[in-house]
Amino acid sequence: MIVAVSGGPDSSALMHGAARLVADGARSWSLTVAHLDHGIREGSRADAAHVEEAAASLGLTFRSTQVSVRAIARTEGRSIEDAGRRARYRFLEDVAAELGGEALIATAHTLDDVAETVMLRIARGSGLRGLRGIPARRGRVIRPLLGERRAHLRQLLDD
Repeated sequence: MIVAVSGGPDSSALMHGAARLVADGARSWSLTVAHLDHGIREGSRADAAHVEEAAASLGLTFRSTQVSVRAIARTEGRSIEDAGRRARYRFLEDVAAELGGEALIATAHTLDDVAETVMLRIARGSGLRGLRGIPARRGRVIRPLLGERRAHLRQLLDD
């Protein structure tokens, strides 16, 4: 399983939770932490280093790369957010292909993300299909935290 980790609290909670399941013997997954440095912020390299250190402290394999999302957005004629999302999923699929087999990709989308997505789609005039929110699974991408609130995940990290 590939765990997509940005370094923020949601994905950090996902990484720690998955590592705990494996360490406790509840799952026999092989975990790889994947981090994409979007190159947008000045401190983005520090984020990558932080995620790498956290993965190492849990004994997890780490994969990372850096891209220029601004350049991708310009080249592809997309918004920075859309270019970043597409680059992230391309990277995660590349890591999955490198690992072979049917590796799942876990992302840390939460109930708060679902609410934000639905509200944005309502504002854009979405039809019923767009109001479904974020699917729990699409292809090899799974989102195990969709039923959790961000505040709850941050509380778990603080404990």
